[in-house]
Amino acid sequence: MIPGSTYRLNNYFGSKTKKVYRVADPDVTIAFSWNSVLSVLTDSSVRFPEDRFRFHGYEEFEAACDLKGDLFDYIGHIRLVNEQTLTEDLVLDENEIASMRRILIHVQTYE
Repeated sequence: MIPGSTYRLNNYFGSKTKKVYRVADPDVTIAFSWNSVLSVLTDSSVRFPEDRFRFHGYEEFEAACDLKGDLFDYIGHIRLVNEQTLTEDLVLDENEIASMRRILIHVQTYE
């Protein structure tokens, strides 16, 4: 991943997170699978605020596997293309989501 780049994510699963007691409760979970594809958008007209995200690598998941809990991180905010945040009362076009199956994210490495 390239710092400051915008990516297109295909073949993912998104759902509202169940209410549980953890360090930080994210409202939405985006799950990746073996056939998820993340590709750089070089000509994106969408401009995102400078939000920050960190994706855990395999080593971090392996180190936490015996902790009997989930490993997740929440550093920034995800915004939809129409500028709604995922924590607001969303009005989503489910037909468009079903046909497009994509989400745009802004990535800034956290060093």
